[in-house]
Amino acid sequence: MSSFNGNMKDGSYYSKSKTMPFQVEEEDISVLIFNYLRALSRGKWVILITFVATVLISVIYSFRQKDIYEGITSVLVRDNTRQSSVIVNFSVTDRRNLANEIEILKSRTLAEQVAYKLLQIIYRDPIRKTDTLDIIKGAGSAKIARVDVIAARIMGAVSVEQVDKADLLLIKFRSHDPEEAAVVSKAIAESYEERSMKYTRNTARSVRQFLEDQLAQKRRLLYESEERLRRFMEDNRVISLDEEGRRMIQRYSLAMSSAEEAEVMVKMLQSSLKAYEQEIRAMTPKLSNSAVQATIDPYTKLFQEEIAKLEVERDKILTDPASRYNVNVQERLQEYNDKIESYKKRLQQSFERQVKQGLSNVNASEAYQELFKNKLNTELELIEQKSKFEAYKKLAEEYDKAFLKSPGVNVEFGRLERKTKSAQELYLLLEKKYQEALIAEEQVPKMVEVIDWAITPGAPIAPNRKANILVGVVIGLTFGVGIVMLIQFLDKTVYTPEQAERLGPLLATIPMMESFDDDVRDKSGASVKVIEGPDAEYKKIASHLVTHFDPKSSVSEAYRTLRTNILFSGVHDFNGSKKQGLIYIITSSSPKEGKSTTISNLAITIAQGGQKVLLIDTDLRRPIIHSIFGYNKEPGITNYLVGRAQIDDIVRNSPIQNLDIITSGTIPPNPSELIGTQRMKDMLQLFRERYDIVLLDSPPIIAVTDPQVLAKVADGMILVLLSGQTQIELAKRSIDAIRKVNAKIIGFVLNSFDFNNSYGSYYKYYRYYNYYYEPKGKNKNVKQGFLTKIIERLVDKV
Repeated sequence: MSSFNGNMKDGSYYSKSKTMPFQVEEEDISVLIFNYLRALSRGKWVILITFVATVLISVIYSFRQKDIYEGITSVLVRDNTRQSSVIVNFSVTDRRNLANEIEILKSRTLAEQVAYKLLQIIYRDPIRKTDTLDIIKGAGSAKIARVDVIAARIMGAVSVEQVDKADLLLIKFRSHDPEEAAVVSKAIAESYEERSMKYTRNTARSVRQFLEDQLAQKRRLLYESEERLRRFMEDNRVISLDEEGRRMIQRYSLAMSSAEEAEVMVKMLQSSLKAYEQEIRAMTPKLSNSAVQATIDPYTKLFQEEIAKLEVERDKILTDPASRYNVNVQERLQEYNDKIESYKKRLQQSFERQVKQGLSNVNASEAYQELFKNKLNTELELIEQKSKFEAYKKLAEEYDKAFLKSPGVNVEFGRLERKTKSAQELYLLLEKKYQEALIAEEQVPKMVEVIDWAITPGAPIAPNRKANILVGVVIGLTFGVGIVMLIQFLDKTVYTPEQAERLGPLLATIPMMESFDDDVRDKSGASVKVIEGPDAEYKKIASHLVTHFDPKSSVSEAYRTLRTNILFSGVHDFNGSKKQGLIYIITSSSPKEGKSTTISNLAITIAQGGQKVLLIDTDLRRPIIHSIFGYNKEPGITNYLVGRAQIDDIVRNSPIQNLDIITSGTIPPNPSELIGTQRMKDMLQLFRERYDIVLLDSPPIIAVTDPQVLAKVADGMILVLLSGQTQIELAKRSIDAIRKVNAKIIGFVLNSFDFNNSYGSYYKYYRYYNYYYEPKGKNKNVKQGFLTKIIERLVDKV
């Protein structure tokens, strides 16, 4: 035994494990996991109640909600860029951005149009005309709501979605009534379709009206020219011109009509350019300034002007009938065509480069890019038409000068005839364009086409009761576990041996004792009956003297472990050089932590080991040892200290061999002063000589100073911690109080530890010990739940 004692002297047994960092780290991980698993196990009812309550609330909430139905109408927004035959690259309907269309569908303006339409429909079933739509019903006495109220309701329940990357929009309207959901969705689609058609027709109408005004003006000019020519012919009796005069008039009229046609085109292109600029401003207000101000650069403009001049020169040659058979003229025409093609290629490259530069610093949609490109292209066409107008006008002037060289009367006649001819050709051209515009206005393509009208939904889309309940299940579990984890985080109580070991050496872990026997007083075998009324808790404490009543139980073995660890704590000398007995104080941080049960069973266990033990009840404020063993309080230690009894009068022989007991005696008014007297010290010195071990049951150290007074004459103190009750901070304060008087703390005892709710090595130890030491007929196997088995395996793996 001496060699074993040498390795554990002065508590080195407990410090030895600290030299093994790997094991400590592994234990820390296990402890951490175990603490959380223990918290879940202990808080299973909190989790269950929280879970049931949350699921119940989600079920009630889900089934109290009204069903929501959704009517869906799908519409196709066409991406047509229809070129008008009137103006090159002028589109009646330009590319639209679907994001803009979605905003239009959700706008207040369209909602008000839908509200007016619903006020005409009125009924949920428009065919049978039954049941008024809820959306148009007024509040209070009003039968019908105002238009703005209906529009607000529509805006709050409508949603629009784009189908992937297609030009298909889904108009969705939600309502508690399935018929109303379908009716309102249809009304929104109809209003949107009507608005789109009105917009596209207005665009085509503006082209037609412009041509109509121009045609009226040219008709009047043609009539005036014809009338002047007729009067001149009547007054001067002129019938016709010669062949050369007619040829010169034909050239002049063609040149003049081309110039006037170019002038009309300039006006129309300017109108088109203005429309593009307005649409750019409406689409992207933040970018409108740069986009609107962007114009054709001089280099590109020069190419377009040269092309226009070359085309006019080419047309001038083509008007000469003799050019068809002249080889030299044909070669000149080919040169003109080659130059025109070359300039067109360079113009295209320059134009594309300018478009790319104009969009390089703009993060815009495809619709905006197309609109910007069309705007520049229109400006380029405008430059071409202006150049043609100037060139044809100049050419007409040249023909006019040549014609003026004709003799006398033919000059005036030719002038009137050429004006008439020019007006007639321009009128015929505008008449043709006007007819095309009329056809285009009537054949305007529909920008919006309804693909599928909404039908009455057969099932609600919300609430999704299954999903709500599932969310309630998840939230309930999460919330329940969160509450338990929060309680665990805030709980600073000692529960496990690992927590106790962080405070200092752990001498033993005493399992929880749940047995209670009403006849335990009779089983105690005490010969002395209690005179005063029994203490309220003595039966429970007396029933826990398992070391006497059930010495083969696992709890008794735990007390024997405590005895062994105390004897090998370094205070004892097994070589026999120490003659006097040792004094130990058993205390706790607060009342009812099991110190009296611990000291009673420890005394019995040491006595069963063959050593003489004296158990003294020094808790002079709330004594209980006398009730446990069935004695009267008097005479006791206080009677001796005040001189009213002798040593032999207060020492009582218990039925347990080698165990003597001294009760408290009369409760004094000044316990601390009484136990601090010299007489107390002399008495304890006397007991050192008579007994191997003297155990002092003292009051809680935080409550009173009695343990600190006794610590000066004791060899060591043992602090009892109650699992699940003793606060860590309170235990630390108890340690500080003991250290202040330079007393020695031998170690701690963790009392009432629930092995059934523990996992890993502690549970296995308890189970294995029951297997070997529990007598037959008792429940040797501690039942484990499914969750307990899983948690134990997880902890073992860690």
